[in-house]
Parts: sequence; C-alpha cells; structure tokens
Amino acid sequence: MESKLAASFEAMKATLLSRMTAHEEKLEKVTAGNQPPADIAGLQSEYSDFKRFVLDALHSFGTQIELLSQGYDRHETVMRRKSTACP
Repeated sequence: MESKLAASFEAMKATLLSRMTAHEEKLEKVTAGNQPPADIAGLQSEYSDFKRFVLDALHSFGTQIELLSQGYDRHETVMRRKSTACP
C-alpha cells in the first residue's frame, strides 16, 4: 500500500509540475514582447505565488504520508509483538 501511495503521489507531482512548466512557457511567450499589459504582469506574479503555494502543499502532503506510514509501521510492529508474546 505504501509503495502504491508513494507512486501515486509522485505521479501526481510530476504531472502537476509538467503542466505548470508548460503554462509558464506559454506565459513567457506572451510576456516576451516589449511591454506586457499590466494585467498579464499581475497574472504572472499571481501564478508564481500560486505555484509556490501548490508546491508547499505537495511537500506537506508528502511529509504527512511519510509520517503516517511510519506510524502505521510502528503500530504494526507493536501488534506483532503482542501477538507473539501472548500464548
């Protein structure tokens, strides 16, 4: 289960990063002109903030998955010890 969860998380992260990169490239092409409109420049700034937020959230999710996995492993170990200790 752990490996499936980790693989799914990594796939989601890779997909999100590739789509964000593609969107950034499109945005760069639009703003590559002499003087991009103010709303486009504002959009670029908002997008950067959004991307930073999403990446921070993904990092937090990854940390939570890791902590939950470790907790589950400890619980499973304790339960095994109890079952082998009891007659």
